[in-house]
Amino acid sequence: MALKPKAKRELLNQLDDWFQTALTHESWQNWRANAVRDFKYREGEQWSTAEKAELKKRGQPEVVENQLHVIVERILGQYSDQRASIAYRGRNSPDDIPNDILSALVLHIQDQNDFADHEEDMLREGLTGGFAIYRTYVEQDDNLDWDIKIEQDDCFIYYPDPYSRSYDWNKDARYIFRAPWMSLADAVDKWP
Repeated sequence: MALKPKAKRELLNQLDDWFQTALTHESWQNWRANAVRDFKYREGEQWSTAEKAELKKRGQPEVVENQLHVIVERILGQYSDQRASIAYRGRNSPDDIPNDILSALVLHIQDQNDFADHEEDMLREGLTGGFAIYRTYVEQDDNLDWDIKIEQDDCFIYYPDPYSRSYDWNKDARYIFRAPWMSLADAVDKWP
């Protein structure tokens, strides 16, 4: 059903208001600033410009002992060693066959998507910046077959409802925007 022009304008205005709220809300701006700092710190960029200038003035090298990287990698190793598999279990013995099929299907989807790698990337991002996202979606391939995709996604391209209070956004967030940025040339290539 197509929207009438007035309803379409109102909907677009509402979406724009929500996006601007998510983009400019103090809590998410603070999170982004801190998360950027945290990611830089984990990658070894730990000295401020003023500290670097002072070290240079003294003739001292910029020594970095990255304990955060060590801790994150240790937690990742422990997680990998204790990784659990999803399995469906029924309450009664007739449920075993469908549950075995569902368990095998989930394992197949995870294998097709290199889920262990995405899960590790997501955990690394979550341990560093405070939260991480992986998304699940369906995509049609060149043979017109449908594939279920699971991948870790960049947490910096998500703009959730800042007034959501639940850990699970599905429970109380009015909206979640996914806004990946790309160059104009890439956009023209993708959508001629």
